[in-house]
Amino acid sequence: MLLSRERAAIPHSPSGSQSQGDKNELEKPTVESFFAMRDYSGALTLLDFEARIRSSGEEKPEEQKWAALAHIRLMNYREAMQIYEKLTEKPDADPSLYCYLGIGFTHFRLNLFYIHLVNPLQLHVTSSSECTVKQKM
Repeated sequence: MLLSRERAAIPHSPSGSQSQGDKNELEKPTVESFFAMRDYSGALTLLDFEARIRSSGEEKPEEQKWAALAHIRLMNYREAMQIYEKLTEKPDADPSLYCYLGIGFTHFRLNLFYIHLVNPLQLHVTSSSECTVKQKM
């Protein structure tokens, strides 16, 4: 007789049978869990899915920051810079976003050798608040 027919594939809990609610309840993945596993495309997919199922069309700034960070880790610097530029256009923008935008410009320039992006880089870095990233640039 086959082994799979002799015993269950999933071991039973020591307290007996599981309740129906425990079987149907699955753990919802989070963006942090995808980043912990270094699955950045999975994180982008989750963010995109959550944005599509949300009834209102507004984009949450925290989700946009996660998406930009995932794009940077995937070396999609152009997309990350576009997200950061959208975030910095808001009047209540976080001053540290300018540093992250400068990082995106730096990586983009270094990897693709675009010399004409030096002026926007200097503009964004000079308009940012004092932080360690600004000191390194």
